[in-house]
Amino acid sequence: MSAKREPVTKRGPPGREMIPDQAVMTAFVKRVGRPAAERATAAAQQFMYDAWEANSLPKALASVHKALRTSPLCSDAIVFLASSLAASPEDEVELYERAFAAAGLALNPKDFEEMQGHFWGFVETRPYMRARHLLALAQIKAGRHSEAVEHCGEMLRLNPNDNQGIRYIMLDELLRLGCVDEAAALIKRYRGDEAAHWLYGAALLAFRTKGDTVVTRRTLAKALVQNAHAPAYLLGRKRLPKNPPAFVGWGDHSEAVAYAQDSGVLWRDCPGALDWLARAADRGGK
Repeated sequence: MSAKREPVTKRGPPGREMIPDQAVMTAFVKRVGRPAAERATAAAQQFMYDAWEANSLPKALASVHKALRTSPLCSDAIVFLASSLAASPEDEVELYERAFAAAGLALNPKDFEEMQGHFWGFVETRPYMRARHLLALAQIKAGRHSEAVEHCGEMLRLNPNDNQGIRYIMLDELLRLGCVDEAAALIKRYRGDEAAHWLYGAALLAFRTKGDTVVTRRTLAKALVQNAHAPAYLLGRKRLPKNPPAFVGWGDHSEAVAYAQDSGVLWRDCPGALDWLARAADRGGK
């Protein structure tokens, strides 16, 4: 007589079982109390520094797992696992939502209020900003653009200095959604920005709202002066590489490639924009 075989159960990728859900996080804070939860999360963060400095993936994962065993509120540990474990864009959103929830619970509500306006300036808030940033990017990948805009807007409120470059994501998303008034207000808010992404975004917005005029051509000319390489990639005259550049310079090919990869679809989706850009580029920006 053969032994009875146990049913086979499907499991997710190794490591997924380590990612806590919000019920586990909330229960942890309730069980140990907020001061102890904050101490445990600070200790867990030390394991993440080890993970980032590890010279191999197995060593890094060992430190990540130690971090989560120490505190389920260690959002950087969840972030570390999320990108490799997500089975779909929506699944990626769900995992980054867990990281964002963990980061929010890890912050003392009193400190959260006091740090508003300077969020990136405090080391303890950076896991929160990293998780929220990645959640917004995952939402964009999943087609949840309005939700991403809400997260970007809140990050800019918490940290107007925008050390993470959130304004570039938000500008593209506002243009994608057709929110031209909000995009114009954002451009005005950061009007001193001279990056190619900002100047070409401002030019595209100007063309979308006013068409080909003397004023909009001046806006585009400013972008062309800052980075003359971008039109070739936006127009398809030069082939974009498969991968984004490792480093982005100022006014060079790497900046042009990065902008075209991020925002080229916005130019293609705006009727007449590429023809307008081609004429200006062929005239040398005049």
